[in-house]
Order: sequence, then C-alpha cells, then structure tokens
Amino acid sequence: GLNSPFEDKEEEIEKTLDIAIDQLVLNWKYKEITAK
Repeated sequence: GLNSPFEDKEEEIEKTLDIAIDQLVLNWKYKEITAK
C-alpha cells in the first residue's frame, strides 16, 4: 500500500542507528580498556 515505502525507510533508519550505537559502544569500551 501507500505506507510500504515509508515503513521500509523506517526499518533502514533503525538498522543504521543500531549499527551506529554498536560502534559507539565498542569505541567506548576500547577507550576504557586502553585508558587503564
């Protein structure tokens, strides 16, 4: 229907955010480890 393209876009954005958050968490953990 009319909502399909918008829903696909929303899913894409959610996946991108998930990946970005994972990267931030990994970077933070790495800094914590290397700081010690």
